[in-house]
Amino acid sequence: MFPFFSFEEAKAISNDAYVTSFLQSPSDDGFAMSRYYLHNDEKTEEHIQALYSRLFGIIETSDSGQ
Repeated sequence: MFPFFSFEEAKAISNDAYVTSFLQSPSDDGFAMSRYYLHNDEKTEEHIQALYSRLFGIIETSDSGQ
């Protein structure tokens, strides 16, 4: 089961974050939500690349990212 059913609902949940991730547990007993923000809220190529590098690093090291 997903924590939302439409893009509009997901957007409302994500608030002002640049990226919001949802990770459902393998046993379907819950989910974790993380919000990621740009450094100083500045939308530069450098800050966007740094944010995505961090995000993909987290995904690579997570147990469910296998």
